[in-house]
Amino acid sequence: VLSHLPPRDVLHVARTNRDVRHIVLSRTSKGMWKTCLKESGTPEPPEDFSAPRWAALLYDTECNV
Repeated sequence: VLSHLPPRDVLHVARTNRDVRHIVLSRTSKGMWKTCLKESGTPEPPEDFSAPRWAALLYDTECNV
């Protein structure tokens, strides 16, 4: 289900609680992120970026610095 959401919405789902965050940001969710980013027309992340980190850089409106 999450792979059909826009990347920004998946990031918001990941922030709902610790257990969901663990699932959404785990390496086993790599396929979900790949599909999510592909369906939204997002280019492939650079080699040194994970898919969630890439999505956060492109779609997140919050600054943590």
